[in-house]
Amino acid sequence: MINWFDKSKCLKECNFKTNKKFELIEDLSILPSNNLIIEGDNIDGLKLLLKEYSNKIRFIYIDPPYNTLKERIYNDSFVDGYHEFRNKFKEKYNRYPDKNEVNQRKHYKYLSFIYPRLFVSRELLSDNGIIFISINENELFNLKLLCDEIFNENNFIGLFSWRCSTGGIPPKFIQKNYEYVLCYAKNINKSEHFRDYVRQTALKEYNKKDDVDIYKLKRLAFRTNKIRKNAQFPIKCPDGEIVIPPEDYIYRCIEPTFLKWLEEDKIVFKRTNTSPLKTIDGKQAKWNIYAKIRLTEAILKPINVIPEEFVNTYFTSYTENTKIYGDKIIFFRTKPTSLMKYLMYISNVKENDIILDYFAGSLSTVQAVVEYSLDTDINLNFIMIQSNEKLDSNSFSYKKGYRCMMEIALRRLHYIKENIYPELNYKYYKIM
Repeated sequence: MINWFDKSKCLKECNFKTNKKFELIEDLSILPSNNLIIEGDNIDGLKLLLKEYSNKIRFIYIDPPYNTLKERIYNDSFVDGYHEFRNKFKEKYNRYPDKNEVNQRKHYKYLSFIYPRLFVSRELLSDNGIIFISINENELFNLKLLCDEIFNENNFIGLFSWRCSTGGIPPKFIQKNYEYVLCYAKNINKSEHFRDYVRQTALKEYNKKDDVDIYKLKRLAFRTNKIRKNAQFPIKCPDGEIVIPPEDYIYRCIEPTFLKWLEEDKIVFKRTNTSPLKTIDGKQAKWNIYAKIRLTEAILKPINVIPEEFVNTYFTSYTENTKIYGDKIIFFRTKPTSLMKYLMYISNVKENDIILDYFAGSLSTVQAVVEYSLDTDINLNFIMIQSNEKLDSNSFSYKKGYRCMMEIALRRLHYIKENIYPELNYKYYKIM
């Protein structure tokens, strides 16, 4: 449980119904479509989605503000001034805050901002739904505690580290080359098993080939303190020798599975002087036994450091933006589409799953969904929510002629339709 100043007010907001509504903007829509682009405050958008999409969203990815105290295209700072916070605190508690309580001024607005959005997210997720949240170390630990409260810490899947940068101007202390992606399930017991691409380092292990596929060999017997008697059975070797595992070893399978593998040519016997197996009379066996692990059957799991061979740094998004906008810094530090595509792959999204991003920014998630669908021949639907924030007149985007966030987003949409997927259709709504 995480507490902060004004949390009670935040909790009430979670249950408030919005009096807003969706209004279809036909001039900006390309119909018919199940894809939605929603312009407006995401908390209103999320609450309005509950009516039709409660318990239906399979995959959520968000890249919320990091509360870095830096103004970018959108407001990325949720911090009260020192005296402003002291006065608010005194008005509520009839005393001034102590030193530890004063530090809340750096975080409480952020937590009150993000909590209701994540709360509604959980209601939208399907029973096997997954949410991924990009964040840096500034609010990572607060956000983890907050998500534990909303989604239940038992539904925490993991924390991914993403190498977002390869360096820069040397800092005084630590070069911050990594950002993070928190991952939670709505119900971890109903979630799809994760998978991963075959990494080049793993691919080197698959160095053998037969008439079926390339494969690697793995010893059938292994040492463990979790002994299962049905995984300790006698096996007849090619010369007739009967072997069994010693007491602290078991096979990777039970006997019926072994016989099936034997029939499918997935078992290899090798003569050796170092076998852990024993003969019936307790002597060291002359054989060791291996199972063929075929590449096409390998169940690979992602590691908590996202592989650089599959997901690029921010520099790649600069290159992507150059193609779209003619200038790589028209939108600062857009997540590369390879990140969203990787997260969709490992979480095993399937036909007609719905992808939701309610900090949609320049709609890079739309591009990722479209490209992933084309790459995998899987039809995915998306819902994107983004407020039409006015751009700071001093921002680079403003100087390039953009006046609001949705102008930047619509430019990417047009690029996708013209250059990637001409059949892209969507409904465009405004929250009124």
